[in-house]
Amino acid sequence: MNKTFFFDLDGTLMDTLPDIKDAVNDALKELSLPLCYELNEVKTFIGRGAEVLAHKALKEYDEQYFSSFLKAYYPLYHSYQGRNTYPYKGMKETLEVLKNQGCSLFVVTNKPDAFAKELIARHLPNLFLDVQGYVDGYPPKPDPWFISSLVKKYKIQKKDAVFVGDSLPDLETAERANLPLILCSYGYGEYTSSLCARASKIIKTPNELLGVL
Repeated sequence: MNKTFFFDLDGTLMDTLPDIKDAVNDALKELSLPLCYELNEVKTFIGRGAEVLAHKALKEYDEQYFSSFLKAYYPLYHSYQGRNTYPYKGMKETLEVLKNQGCSLFVVTNKPDAFAKELIARHLPNLFLDVQGYVDGYPPKPDPWFISSLVKKYKIQKKDAVFVGDSLPDLETAERANLPLILCSYGYGEYTSSLCARASKIIKTPNELLGVL
C-alpha cells in the first residue's frame, strides 16, 4: 500500500498556467520586449523552475535581459498567483480521502518556496504534512535533493512512497529519487510514448489516485 505521496504543484495539484502566462507577458512588457505568449506556449516553459522559464521566454534576448526579466517576473507572479489559479476538479476531495486513510502527503515543487506555501495554504489547507518549494542555493527538480531531505526528516519508507507529477521533469525527479511515478495526463506535460511507458501509472483525473491504495 502506498502511504506517502510526493506531489508536484503546477499542472498536478493546481492549474496555475493563466497566472504564470500573465506574469510572463507583463514582465516582457515592462522590459519593452516585442514578445507575447499564449497559454499553450507558456505551458512549454514550465517544470524546471523560473530560471529555465526565463531562458525560454526571452529567446534571443536572453543574455541581455535574463536578470532584468526575473526581477520583474517574481513580484508580478507573486501578485497574480491567486487570480486565476485553482485546484483541479476533485483534487481537494481526493487529498482529503488519502489523508483520512492515513497517508502522508507532501508537495515538492520548483515554484519559489514562499509562493508554494502561500498557494497551498489558500487553496488546499491542512492537507499536507510539508510543502517544499525552491530555495536559492539548493538544486531544483529533477535533482532529488528536496525529496531526500523530506525522506530523512520524516523517516519515510521509500518502498511505500510514490511521486505524482505531470511532466518529464517529474519523471526524471522520480527516477533519480528511486520512486515510481504516477503521471497526471491532465497536466502540462508532453505525453510522449516514452514518458507514458516509463510511468508506473497514468491517471486522467485526480480521483483515480485512490486506485493506488
